[in-house]
Amino acid sequence: MRSATLGSRREATKVLRQVDSQAKISTKRIREWRMVIDAHVHLDQPGPDVDQQELATLLRRADSAGIERLLLAGSIMVAGAKPTIEQVRRINDQTMAAVHQRPDRFWGLCYVNPRHDREARAEMLRCVRDGPLCGVKLWIAAGAADPIMAAVAETAVQLDVAILQHAWDRTSGDEPDMSQSADVAELARRYPDLRIQMAHMGGVGWGGINKVADLANVSIDTAGAQPIAGLLEYALERLGAGRIVFGSDYPVREFAVKVATVEAVEMDQPIRRAVMCGNAQRLWGLQESPAP
Repeated sequence: MRSATLGSRREATKVLRQVDSQAKISTKRIREWRMVIDAHVHLDQPGPDVDQQELATLLRRADSAGIERLLLAGSIMVAGAKPTIEQVRRINDQTMAAVHQRPDRFWGLCYVNPRHDREARAEMLRCVRDGPLCGVKLWIAAGAADPIMAAVAETAVQLDVAILQHAWDRTSGDEPDMSQSADVAELARRYPDLRIQMAHMGGVGWGGINKVADLANVSIDTAGAQPIAGLLEYALERLGAGRIVFGSDYPVREFAVKVATVEAVEMDQPIRRAVMCGNAQRLWGLQESPAP
């Protein structure tokens, strides 16, 4: 019995050493990609102040996954599906505070409820034109194909910024204003000068990729659901390497899981750099900022 126990321990130690070795190899590979940008990240605590413990945990987890820069899309779930303008402002104040605190790590998006119409436009001007944020986040307050999107879409085009549009293809159980990939495609056709990052490759799947394939103004991020074998390869083939953006949807998904999903796919280094960094920089107009 003692011999069997010692053998089990030796085997466990061997496995742990192999895991540690693979982790070091993984980190080395990540660094070879140059910078890693996660273009779909959320805070989870209510604003307008930044929860310092949450921020420290987020950065520690990002560091362990080799992610250097993060695009914050707001603590949107705190306010629910139909936020008031006051709730929207608190979310955006929190995002701006995080960007001001760590400009070397964060960029941020302005969250709006399109049903606020002119107030939504005013919030975009406050946070993007007159503030530090670099684009717009839309969730489930209004469907992407709803005509009420006009003020937000037109303002984004005027400001020359992109939007991160939630999308998920399901047949039942959705919120009334949950956007599917077909809704995002309709928005993109209506506003061909509007740059869109459609969220959740894992949530729209093969069908969602096909629905936006002919729309050059739509990119898609790697977030959503559990990793699906072959999906990223299909997206690269169908859309091209220039339209895939790395995004985790943290804290809904873990950073390291999404990094590993990309790492598992065979691709040339220039393509990997585009997915993990370059496409986000181009789409969102991201510029380096020094540490405070």
